[in-house]
Amino acid sequence: MDPNTRQALAMLKLYTRGRFTLWTLAGNSNAPYRAAIMSMLKTGRVGQVPRSKSGITAIETEFYSRASIIGGCGAEQEENFITWAKANS
Repeated sequence: MDPNTRQALAMLKLYTRGRFTLWTLAGNSNAPYRAAIMSMLKTGRVGQVPRSKSGITAIETEFYSRASIIGGCGAEQEENFITWAKANS
């Protein structure tokens, strides 16, 4: 796993209090956290990706592609991601 993904996972763990549930970061009040995570995933530096490009589905797509999560229903994909994130954090 690349260092940017590892750092983004650490940030996700912090912001979700260890649950790794991406939808915990939904809402306007969590936009700065989403932007920080997306910036880390995309550039390796916080503050490089605007909030408008850091929606839940964008972060979900980015993390799922890095975790090689494909197929299944949304709930199954989320469970697989949480398992992967806990194993790699």
